[in-house]
Amino acid sequence: MAVRSPPAAVASEPPRRFGALASRDFTLLWCGLLVSNAGTWMQNVAQGWVIYNITNDPVALGAMGLAFGAPMVLFPLFGGVVADRFDRLTLLKLTQTSSLLLAVVLAALTWLGIVQFWHFFVLALLASTVLAFDNPARQALIPDLVPREDLMSAISLNSVSFTGAQLVGPALAGLILAAFGSDMLHAGATVFLVNAISFLAVLVPLFFIEPRHAAPRGMPQHGSQDNPLLGGLRYVRSQPQLMLLIGTVAVASMFGRSFTYLLPIFARDVLAVGGEGLGWLNTAAGAGTILAGLYLAGRGHDLSRRALIVGGVVGLTAAIYGFALSHSYWLSLALLGIAGAASTAITASVATQIQTTVPGQLRGRVMSLNTLCLIGLNPIGSAISASLAKVVPIQTALAVTASAMLLYLLATLRTTRVRRAWEAVP
Repeated sequence: MAVRSPPAAVASEPPRRFGALASRDFTLLWCGLLVSNAGTWMQNVAQGWVIYNITNDPVALGAMGLAFGAPMVLFPLFGGVVADRFDRLTLLKLTQTSSLLLAVVLAALTWLGIVQFWHFFVLALLASTVLAFDNPARQALIPDLVPREDLMSAISLNSVSFTGAQLVGPALAGLILAAFGSDMLHAGATVFLVNAISFLAVLVPLFFIEPRHAAPRGMPQHGSQDNPLLGGLRYVRSQPQLMLLIGTVAVASMFGRSFTYLLPIFARDVLAVGGEGLGWLNTAAGAGTILAGLYLAGRGHDLSRRALIVGGVVGLTAAIYGFALSHSYWLSLALLGIAGAASTAITASVATQIQTTVPGQLRGRVMSLNTLCLIGLNPIGSAISASLAKVVPIQTALAVTASAMLLYLLATLRTTRVRRAWEAVP
């Protein structure tokens, strides 16, 4: 594949508003991800609704979270090694094709009326394993698609593509669920098939993308030639700022963003809004995400990343407290929007700081650790909340787990050595 050299003297140019969209290859990938992630959100909503109505057990939703989360804890670090050693575009073609086939299998099982909980569980394990290799490769590819000064724009827009698709996908899923009425299985199967087709929106553009820079190959300067996995971990451990930032993502993901897995409980048992209302609850969080992501893509280079991260943690915790206490559907929608915006402020700022400071030959491994924390710990947090909900009301369980974010932030700000790492974040 031909490799284009970066244009001369771009480093001196000021950051452009939404500058990443001026890069053809990034725009191709981003548009495809918007469509594909909307399909994924559609499946998440329909899957949770079908499972909860089949089992009537919050623990089943928590188990699905663990099925998705376990591979995202075990395999992203290996996915990062693969992303640093093999062609990232080829790897993405393989992972996107695998994801498409898994969605087709789930749609077929559900349409035929033979799907059982264990089918959902096993397919979630397989889909998560694929994502553990897909996400590090995709994250590490982004800096090869845009100039350095447009990286904050690219990462913010990438956040929009991941969770901002939540603005459309859940609403569409809710409409489909409502249209089929009591025919829950055929409604779910329709949603799952739409998700399968949506993967083509990413798969096709991958055959037309040409990275600006050659993807780094070989071993990093840090770590053993014989153990690239440990080499990446040693590098992160040697950088206090990276440890702090990735730790913040881990805590926010496990104890803050995990509420999405529990929304079926709130939709049916707390707010009594049904499947269509469940779709709009997810959409509200997506609306906050997309607004925050677009704002950061246009103005993020003017803002302090440290302020965005700290403010995001405080805002996310406060929004979850409010949501747990709310019995108003409209207030709950607003609070979920705030939660989505706060979450994006944290993840986009951390990802930008990582991408701008980590050497290219280590980028896949470091981003894989970020992926592990961002995606892998999220369902584990939902499983903790769901387990607590067996002994206390779900609202209390959610508020208790969210409190861990504030405790983490206070602990890091009061510890002198860690506070210095905060101060080093621009």
